[in-house]
Amino acid sequence: MFFDFLIEVKMPNNRSQVFGAWKELHSMCIAAEMATRIDPDTCLVNIRQAMEILFTGLYLDAGNTELPDTLSATMRECKRIPGLWVERKDINPFYELKKEANEIVHISKEVSGVRKYEITDRHANVEMACHLTIKLYDSLAKLFRVNSKMIEPTMLPFGEYEVINKIEKRPYESIEGDYKYIVRKKNDNISTYAYIRPFLNTDDRTVFNDRDMEAQMFFKNMRGSNSIIKGDELRTSRYCDLKYLKYEIQENTRTLDEIAEKLKPYELLDIIEQITNGLSNLASSKISIHHRGIRPTCIFVTSFDDGYEAKIGCFEMAKIDYSEKNMETVYSWVSQAASKNIYTHPLLRSDGEYDGNDWEAGDVYSLAVIMVSSLDPTVEKTGIIDTSALYDYYSDDFIDELDRITQAASLKQIPSIREFDEMLKKELVNGED
Repeated sequence: MFFDFLIEVKMPNNRSQVFGAWKELHSMCIAAEMATRIDPDTCLVNIRQAMEILFTGLYLDAGNTELPDTLSATMRECKRIPGLWVERKDINPFYELKKEANEIVHISKEVSGVRKYEITDRHANVEMACHLTIKLYDSLAKLFRVNSKMIEPTMLPFGEYEVINKIEKRPYESIEGDYKYIVRKKNDNISTYAYIRPFLNTDDRTVFNDRDMEAQMFFKNMRGSNSIIKGDELRTSRYCDLKYLKYEIQENTRTLDEIAEKLKPYELLDIIEQITNGLSNLASSKISIHHRGIRPTCIFVTSFDDGYEAKIGCFEMAKIDYSEKNMETVYSWVSQAASKNIYTHPLLRSDGEYDGNDWEAGDVYSLAVIMVSSLDPTVEKTGIIDTSALYDYYSDDFIDELDRITQAASLKQIPSIREFDEMLKKELVNGED
């Protein structure tokens, strides 16, 4: 965690003296850091408490005994301690922190000398919590004469999960913000990894998050869902303005768009066949789930010594047909999100009446376009799907089939998911020969 520099930190004006309250300060700052993106209100409470610990500790370590009644008075006294500040203005960020935090947090009462905090009528958002956490970090690093790192808000942790990589959002993705994240949680000597996608948590914008969670509930009880990457909602506070979907991954799991250029043509073909086969196994007499948003960023690939394992996730646009319950449609949101998505068939980019066969054809179309774009990166930039770029890699018959799918004017001209899977398997056998 970023605040680990506080472990046994030395007094600014006496480098041979360890700051007496370093454990309490370190613990509170880590708590603030971990709450930043999942519980902004608690983050600000922790920042406010960290400042109490900091200035009380500085005051007592300077040899004082009679502690002032308020934080403001303690800060005022600490301004006068010789050698504590490099420059007089270095204390100003702490005053700014206190002022900004007080907009959200105030002391409700004091019990046995311990101040209790509560949230005002206004709640903090993630952006504010990130801003104040970074300001606290910078201010403490300067006070204790420690070389600080440049921290971007996007690199702050999600609770116990520290960010180890951030990935830019593609234009066709429905997430909130500019990034998705690969994160790690350490438990003793074991690390677990996850892929986190943020969504806006407001009444009219939780539809994508909620639909993915609905689909996940079905997957838990569906045969043939082994090819689905399992996801769950990361627990956040009630008033947090963002929600997060968390997918369990392995350390070397990446989405297809990240590794496509490194794949050999038949490795790519095998990955697409795994996804196609998995989707074809989802349909049953009771439940049928169509993805409706397949793109390279929702195909998760893990490398092994003997090849790749592929799974599909990100079902926030899914069409769920369930014989025992009428599932609410989210298509108005889907058409809006897919309006400029080259992986969505042109007919499905606007509102219309479509049945399960149409949505299945749409998924097949998406997978065929991914086959082309993974080997021809210009597809995403130009929107032009030209299968001739694949003639160096696959058989003529297979490329002709891909061309018929990607150029189909009608969804009825596109094969079923099972027919497409057989087509992929046949080409894989040709490749082995």
